[in-house]
Amino acid sequence: MIATTNVIQLKALLSVLVPLSIFLSAGVTAQVRVSPIGDPTPALAMYAAQTRFAADTCVSGGSAIEEKEASIFLKDFNKAILLKWFDKSNPKFAADVRSFYTNYDSAWGASSQEIRQQFCSSFRMDISSRNEEGSRHWRSAVSYFRGKFSPLSDEAVDRLRKMDRIASTLSVVGTVASTVASVSAAGDSVSSARSGDWTTSNQQMAASRNFNQVAGAMANLAADQSPNAETVSVLELESEDGTLRVVRCPVVEHFLRYQDPIDSATWTTYQQISLSCRDPVPADLEH
Repeated sequence: MIATTNVIQLKALLSVLVPLSIFLSAGVTAQVRVSPIGDPTPALAMYAAQTRFAADTCVSGGSAIEEKEASIFLKDFNKAILLKWFDKSNPKFAADVRSFYTNYDSAWGASSQEIRQQFCSSFRMDISSRNEEGSRHWRSAVSYFRGKFSPLSDEAVDRLRKMDRIASTLSVVGTVASTVASVSAAGDSVSSARSGDWTTSNQQMAASRNFNQVAGAMANLAADQSPNAETVSVLELESEDGTLRVVRCPVVEHFLRYQDPIDSATWTTYQQISLSCRDPVPADLEH
């Protein structure tokens, strides 16, 4: 009877704690979504300008790229980098895109036919890569670079840190309450089984498993709120002998060169926009 009473009391406690934690954590997520998604750097503007220029330019001259597929590619790309949002919210970003587009156009006018063919051939390969990998994977990779090229503002980082502390507190409280409830429910299950009440025993054991699942979910709340505004990124390459090499991501390296002069090869080189790059980890030093 005492154990059953404890479960009832703990269930009442959890009926308040769990909805409260879910409500507050949902509030955290909602605030993050409506807060600034990052400050666009010139690298993001160059990222957008290159793709727009390629889609505009490489649909003629024997490049074997149809206007429709180039248009679809560009449309999906613009959605993935939230181009309209940045255009409306940041006049400097919009101006940088126009300026870098002009750089590509000027460099194109002074380039040879061979260089132009190589540029459009790389664009053609990028379109093919998107079709082979699937649009979902492709958009995920593009969104990753959008995050790299538009790091969160100091204000947004401070807000996330405050929310992280709230989520951490909820995680601790919720985990403790859920663990205690789980132990109590499991204890009731054993008692019921010993008395021959298998139906009640099974229900109580199910409750114990449910409490554990809630505890695990709440313990992960804080981990989901950690911002990362680093621009460093790496790419994994596998050699013919199966050896893994980790190198700096060429996508990030390329678009950080937005200050290169017009006569630089930077403006006549099409860089694939969706390589499977990622943030570095300590283990990368081994490779």
